[in-house]
Amino acid sequence: MFLFCPFDHIAGPKFLSIPKLGTFNVHLGKLPEYRGGLSAFWVLRRGDPEAGATVHKVTTELDAGHIVSEVRVPVATQSMHELMLDTARAAGPVVAEALDRIRSGYVPIEKTGRQEGYYSLPTYADLRAFYARGCRLI
Repeated sequence: MFLFCPFDHIAGPKFLSIPKLGTFNVHLGKLPEYRGGLSAFWVLRRGDPEAGATVHKVTTELDAGHIVSEVRVPVATQSMHELMLDTARAAGPVVAEALDRIRSGYVPIEKTGRQEGYYSLPTYADLRAFYARGCRLI
């Protein structure tokens, strides 16, 4: 088993075929709602009252694999940096839970009915809206 804790590269099919139990990723965002990068930015930009962290199976489609374990965190800051720290702190126990679930042959957490979104780098308009909401990077 491989576990990426956050990982900024995309694993290819050859790599994914190596581990017997699979390859997993700690995504510092709610899935499938915030696929892609900079989840804390997008949570604040959109005014979402809840952030999260997700451990999921890595597939060739970015952040789209089965969810093994997850946590939700109320947003209590307007700082992207602080929200990232809050989310990372909450992720620790979720990783331990995920490892136990993987070893025992987990049943994926259901994603049906959840909003799905993919977010990449923000545009100038996104940054303006982010700051207009009173948010900050640090």
